[in-house]
Amino acid sequence: MLIPPAELADWSKDALRTLYWDGIVRLPWLWPADEINDYVSHMRSRPVYAAHVKAKSDGVAREWHEAIRQFDVLSYDMADAIAAPHFFPFALQFTQFAADYLARPPLMYSLNSFWTKPSAGEANPDIQQWHRDRDDTKFLALFMLGTSVLTDAHGPHLYAKGTHRLKELGNHPPRGEPVERITGPAGTCWLCDPRGLHVGLMPREGNRLLCWARWGVSSPPKSYEWDKLAPVPASKIWNIPPENGYRQSTRLIVDWDA
Repeated sequence: MLIPPAELADWSKDALRTLYWDGIVRLPWLWPADEINDYVSHMRSRPVYAAHVKAKSDGVAREWHEAIRQFDVLSYDMADAIAAPHFFPFALQFTQFAADYLARPPLMYSLNSFWTKPSAGEANPDIQQWHRDRDDTKFLALFMLGTSVLTDAHGPHLYAKGTHRLKELGNHPPRGEPVERITGPAGTCWLCDPRGLHVGLMPREGNRLLCWARWGVSSPPKSYEWDKLAPVPASKIWNIPPENGYRQSTRLIVDWDA
C-alpha cells in the first residue's frame, strides 16, 4: 500500500507529538484485502521456525501447515520477511518519520513476521507477558496485524502509554497508566517505541500473525547480533522499490551489491 507523500507528511506532524508523549500511535491507513491476502498466502508458503525469531528456534525449517499444529509460536527467516509482497515497500515509506522521531539517521535492522496460536501451556515470556524491548539505545517499530484481531479472544496488543519515558519499571504497568489496546481487521498498523511496556496476549481463538519492521540508531543494534541477522542479497528480493534512496538506511538488512 503506497500512501500519497503529502498525506503522509500531513499525518506525521500530529503523529510525532502523540508518539513522543504516549509511545504509540495508530496509523489511519488499512491495508487493502487483496494485499493482505497476497502477504499471508506468501508467508504460509515459506518455511517457518519454532520461536518468535529464528535465532531462538532449534534452527529446523518446517512447512507452515505442519508446524502450526505442533508449535505455539512460529517465525521466518528475514529474507522471506523482506521478500514478502507489499510489506517492505510499505515500511520504507516511514523512513523519514523514523528519522524525525529518533533525531538521528535511522537504520532499519529487522523485519519479521510471527504466528501465535491458542495454547494450554504457559504464556511465552518474550512476547506474551508484559515486557520492554532493549534492542538499542533508541528505536522505533512498525507493526501490522496480518490476521484480524477483533476481540480479546484473538490476542490484542497492549501498550502502557508513557512508559517509554520511564527509566525504572517493574513487570507491570504502573498504577493509573493508561493502556492502549490494539484490535482491528487484518491490515491494521501502528508505530510504537518498544522501550515502553507492552504485551501481545495469547490468542484463545484462531491463529494470530504479527509483522514488524524496526529502525534503530546503532550500527548495528544489540538485538541485531542477538538475533544473528545479516544483510540479505538484493538479488533475492523481488519487491525492491525502483528508487535507491533507501540504500543507506537499509544496509543492515539488504546487501545492495549482492
